[in-house]
Parts: sequence; structure tokens; C-alpha cells
Amino acid sequence: MADDALDRFFELSVDMLCVAGVDGYFRRVNPAFDALGYGREELLSLPFLELVHPDDRAATQVELDKLARGTRTVGFENRYRCRDGCYRSLSWNAAPDAAGNVYAVARDVTEQRRAEQALERWAHVFENAGWGIVIGSRDGTTLERINAEFARMHGWSVEELVGRPILDVFAPEVRHTIAGHIQRSHAKGRHTFESVHLRKDGTTFPVLVDVTAVRDASGEVLYRAVHVHDDSERRRAEDSVREANRFLEAVIENIPHMVFVKDAERLAFVRFNRAGEELLGLSRAELLGKNDYDFFPKEQAEFFQAKDRLVLRDGTLVDIPEEPIQTKRGRRLLQTKKVPILDGDGRPRFLLGISEDITELKAATESRARLAAIVESSDDAIIARTLEGVVTSWNESAERMFGYSAAEMIGQPISSLFPARIEHQEAALAARIVAGERITHYETVRRRKDGSEIDVSVTLSPIRDCAGTVSGISKIVRDITASKRMQRELVAAKEATEAANAELEAFSYSVAHDLRAPLRSIDGFSQALLEDYAGVLDDEGSKYLRYVREAAQLMAQLIDDLLNLSRVTRAELVRERVDLSALASSMLARLASTYPGRDVEAIVEDGLMVEGDPRLLAVALDNLLGNAWKFTSKRARARIELGAVTRDGAPTFFVRDNGAGFDMTYANKLFGVFQRLHSMTEFEGTGVGLATVQRIIRRHGGRVWAEGEVGVGATLYFTLP
Repeated sequence: MADDALDRFFELSVDMLCVAGVDGYFRRVNPAFDALGYGREELLSLPFLELVHPDDRAATQVELDKLARGTRTVGFENRYRCRDGCYRSLSWNAAPDAAGNVYAVARDVTEQRRAEQALERWAHVFENAGWGIVIGSRDGTTLERINAEFARMHGWSVEELVGRPILDVFAPEVRHTIAGHIQRSHAKGRHTFESVHLRKDGTTFPVLVDVTAVRDASGEVLYRAVHVHDDSERRRAEDSVREANRFLEAVIENIPHMVFVKDAERLAFVRFNRAGEELLGLSRAELLGKNDYDFFPKEQAEFFQAKDRLVLRDGTLVDIPEEPIQTKRGRRLLQTKKVPILDGDGRPRFLLGISEDITELKAATESRARLAAIVESSDDAIIARTLEGVVTSWNESAERMFGYSAAEMIGQPISSLFPARIEHQEAALAARIVAGERITHYETVRRRKDGSEIDVSVTLSPIRDCAGTVSGISKIVRDITASKRMQRELVAAKEATEAANAELEAFSYSVAHDLRAPLRSIDGFSQALLEDYAGVLDDEGSKYLRYVREAAQLMAQLIDDLLNLSRVTRAELVRERVDLSALASSMLARLASTYPGRDVEAIVEDGLMVEGDPRLLAVALDNLLGNAWKFTSKRARARIELGAVTRDGAPTFFVRDNGAGFDMTYANKLFGVFQRLHSMTEFEGTGVGLATVQRIIRRHGGRVWAEGEVGVGATLYFTLP
């Protein structure tokens, strides 16, 4: 009976029962071993170590050796291979007997181990997850369990947070919303929402919260699993994207070139920037959704769209160097670049175009080309250099002037043109140019390639970059060797003339002195005869003596006038500010006091200021006003005027009278020495006054001329540059 009971227990046990020998074979196994998938006979025929996982065989052999020595085995685990190749985890208790048999019980713990492994994996995930995990109470109000990441992101320890109300981790301003989220998670089973959490230090941060209500088989909520992700990075990324979009929007809107986007299918405009609106003279509302045919002539629209299709077909950038376009502002010239914008599959979705208005640039380029042609055709050497003195530009005239080709000079120091004795002067000039000064017609010398020196006039100007900073120096060099030689010859001639004039002046004074003595004798003795022999001389004799005296006095006046004319020609010219109005007013007042019986209307324009020699201009003005006074002497009501008019953009001064006037046929004789248009009996004078005026005005670089009419008056004009 006992044996039958044992056999029944052996056969009915859910655990694996077996008897094994120390030879490594099963001697008897119960039906529970069927779980391995082998037949009993097959199990009994196989060495059981062959069924043990290779990694577990060594440990299993150790246990077998212990059993062979009579030691029991308790709770030893290894893995057995099933017939389908999988392994089952078995926990063994075994005991040996004296006959060399081993009685063993094996319990299949595979599912338990799998559960434990799953639990370990979950625990590992729970503790090492990069996001916060919370196990909340059934009602969702208490933090029952949290992982380290959740504690870290909130600045607390795990121990400090466990058991606290869940509202403690939410920012005060959002706590009123939490009950609603818990209700939604209860109703939906899972609920995700954005919120704001509170750290231990009082700071807040954005979070993404995922709540799952975990239920039992009956549907009752056991707990709530909450995943909390610190959303700061995503928010920052979104902010960065928004900022990047704002930046891109600002760039597109403020870039000075037209930017447009067309859809790849219809080639209709879907984006246009402000510069494009201004260029075309159309608003975005007028442009968007339309294509080129809506705005441009057919031929022009066909050209634009042909380029668009080329871009979309080849998927490459197309550069259109010059693209004429008709706008509301007139015809413009654009440089356009077009490129496709592809979707995720690499297919063209949009076409992006950027057009730069090069109308002015093209005009400037053409102007620069014209200027370059002028530079190359100039007779002057035109040179550009850096601030360090390196030549960057050298025209053909520079080649002819100095003997160096452009290839020889560009990139070389310009100092090779400077004789050693003037290098310090050139450095000083360069410093002035760097300071922004412009130097014109600076005369110096330069050395040619053959070593000879030439006289030059140099104009130096600063070259500025786009920021206005002086980056180089331009030089216009004119060869003045011939003119300098001529100047030297003129100086020599002038010196010779001055010497001759000095000799002539000495001679004139000598002659004048020698002539005055006999004239004084003639006049004096004639006067003596008239006074001492008045009773002896008849009327005819007295008349003749008076004629002799008048002729002698006239001759003396002529000598004085000629000497004065000579002084005017030779006197050094000293320029300063001269008030012609004040001079004329003073002279006319003096004439009026000298001849009180005259009725003369004197008109002087105020503010007639000139640059000139005050002494010489006083002589000229005295002669002009004196002539006007003299030739109006026969007028009962005389009129003398000094004024100015503008001719050819410059002031022209005049002295006008209503006197005797003159015949314009003889106007060319007015300014000759001793030339008179009236007899001495009509108006006295020597005929030297206007000649003196002409020489003074010419010495000032001006000219003088006269207009008149007999019996009406005369006007004397003069200019003073």
C-alpha cells in the first residue's frame, strides 16, 4: 500500500520528480518532465548534462560531485533545454542514498524568473529613466513612489517627496487645473497634458505629463502611472525655432533685394518680401496666388517661367546675370538667382528666387568703364597707390611720362620715382592725405626710368573705402618741364625788362629834369618879359609871350603825366579789400567842394567791394570821375553815376555821365596816350588819363571799354576779377 501511494504521488506531482544515477543518466522520471517535450524513454537514454544549458554545466557538475560525496543539494537552479530548443529554468532539491542513487525534485521557475526579470527591467527603467516616473495613489492625490529623475528635476530627494500631495510639485498658478486632468485620465484611461512644475527652490519649469490609470480585472483603478518630461528643452527648441523664423522673416523682409517663392506646380507666387513690392510697385495682395503672365508681357513671362522649369527640372541653382523687367517704376535690370526647395522625398515643392536690382550698378559699371577710358586717354599720368606706397593703378600716360610699363610698376613701391632728396617731403604729403586733405598742383620733381628728372605738378586726393576710411591715394601728375623752362625764360625776360625799365625810368627822370629846367626858364623869362616890358611890348607881342608860357606849362604837365603813367606800369601790385563806393563818394565830394558853382547829381551804388591795389585803383577811379566831371561841365544839370551790373556771371563796374559823349567810331582811340577826341579849347587835358586807367585795370587782370553818344554822354566799363 505504501509503495502504491508513493507511486501515485510520484506520478501525480506537478513538480518534476526523478531518480538519477551517479553515471549521469535519469533512471526514472515522472510525467511532469513531459513539459520539456521529450518522451520518457528518450529522457532516460540521454545523459542529462547534455540537456543542461552550456553556461550552467560546470555548476551542475559541481553539484553532482557534492551529491556523489553524500552532500544534499538545496535550491540549485539551472536551465534545461526543451525539445523545441528553448530553455526552462528549474530549481533542484536533491539527496543521495547509499546505493549511489540521487532522488531529486525540480520545480519549473521559468515564469517566476521571467516575472522577476521583467520586474528588474521595470525597476531599472524606473530608476534610470531619463524622465520622471510617479506611481500615484488610486485617487491621484498622493506621490506613492517616484524615481530618482523625478526627484532630481524637482530638486528634492526621493525620500522627501514620497507621500507628499501631488499638488506640491505643481506651480500654484496651475493647481486648480489638476483635478480636471485626473478626472480625464480616469475617464479616458490615459491623458496627456502640458503644465508647470515647481522646484524645491521655488523656480518653475514646463513639463509634459502623461497619466495612465492602471486598473484590475474588474476595472477598478489600482494606481496611476505618471510620466513627467521636463519640457524646458523642447520649449527652448520651439522658442529657438520661433526666433529663427522671426529672424528669417526679418532678414527676408529687410533684405534690400527682391525675394519671392513660387509653388512648383502652378508657378504662382506664394511669398513676396517688402523689397519686391517696392521694386515692382505692387502689393503682396496683388501678387500672391498669381503668376508671371498676370503682370508681365507674354514674351517676358515665358522667359521667366522657362528659367523656373529649368530650375525645377535639374534641381540646381540657375544664375541669370542680367534680366530686364518692366515695372511700374519703369524698366529695371535684375540679377536673379533661382533654386528649388525640395520636400522630404527630394521632389521640388517650391522655387525660391532672389533678385538684385543692378540698374544703378550697371550704369555705374558703364560709367566706370568710361572713366577708365578717360584715364587711359588722359595726357596726365594717373596713378593710384596704397597707404603703404604700393602702386595699384598705372595708366598709359604714366608709362610714357616715366618710362615704366604698368607691369613693371603695379605692385612696386612708388618711391622709385622719388629722388632721395625729396622722400621726406613725400612722406609728409602722404600724412596730410591720410588725414583727409586734398592737395592740388603741388610742384616737385620725379625720376624717370632712365634716371633723368622731370618737373611735375601733382594733385593728390584720398581714396576712401565704402566706410569712408582713407584706404589709398590717387595722383594726377602733369609734366611741367617745358612750362617750367618757359617760366624760367619769362623770369629772365622779366628781370631783363625790369632792368631796362629801371634804366628807362632813370633816363626818364633825367630827361624830365633836363627838360623841366629850360621849360621853367622859358616860362619864367616869358613871365618876366610880360611883367617888366609890358609898356614896350604891343598887344601882339604880349599875346605871343602868353602862347609861349601856355605851351611851356602844357609841356611840363605832359612830362608829369608821362612820369605818372610810367610809375603806374612799374609799381608793385599789392592786393587787399577795397571799397570803391567809399572811394568814389570821397572823390566826388572833393570835386564838389573844388567847383562849388556846379550843379551835379552824384549817384554811388553802395557796397561795391573789390580785391585790388587801393593806391592804383584810387588813381584809376580819380581819372574816370575826373573825366566825367570835366566832360559834364557844359551841362546845367550834370549827372555822374558809379555802379555795377552782372555780365557773364561776374560784376562789371561803370562810371556813367550825361556829358559831351563821343562818336563810337573813334572809341578805339580813347585809351591811347595823348589821344583826344575834343580840342583843348573845348576841354582841357593831356590825353594820358584814360591810358593810365587802362594800364591799371589790365594790371589787375581786368579790361576797360567805353560806350557813348555825342551830346548824350558816355559810360566807361571795367572789370576786376
